Amino acid sequence: MFSIASGSITFNSSCTNVKGTFSQSPSTNTTRSAVTATFTAPSAGTYVISVKFNAQSVDGKTAPNPSTVGYSFTASGAARDVAGSTQGLNLVKK
Repeated sequence: MFSIASGSITFNSSCTNVKGTFSQSPSTNTTRSAVTATFTAPSAGTYVISVKFNAQSVDGKTAPNPSTVGYSFTASGAARDVAGSTQGLNLVKK
């Protein structure tokens, strides 16, 4: 699974960094894991959570079979997915 990379950040609508922490669970799952961003919002408003993943964290793992495997990333909150948040990428065997 892709691990969280340094540079993940949470910021407000003025692009000011809102100090927070990022954790991943379970980090050993090969098919699904959850990333949790924790921060204290100083006031109500819009906040952007930017999570960077380390693509090199899959180096040395068993090659995908079939040779291309699709991954999807979706933001969730309040027990449902955030509309329009799903993004994807394909992992292709070299």
